[in-house]
Amino acid sequence: MLLTRVRADGAAGSRGVFIVRTNCPDCEASFELGPKQARAGTLFFCPECGAELEVINEEPLDVDFIRAEYPDEWFDDPEDGGEQ
Repeated sequence: MLLTRVRADGAAGSRGVFIVRTNCPDCEASFELGPKQARAGTLFFCPECGAELEVINEEPLDVDFIRAEYPDEWFDDPEDGGEQ
């Protein structure tokens, strides 16, 4: 799993908002997680294959398939009026 921290504005340095780049454990697609998404316990979908993923650990970042059972309602998309 690739882990790269880059500043959101692309500049070098130690200040600013960092984005974490990682890979899907299923399709290996590379994608970014913002600071709020890269927190342990955060659930999300891979933008490429739709795999249900979870941030397992923050430092070092570990993204894997969802380990816990969550109710189906968690995956409902309220903006679209139903399940994804």
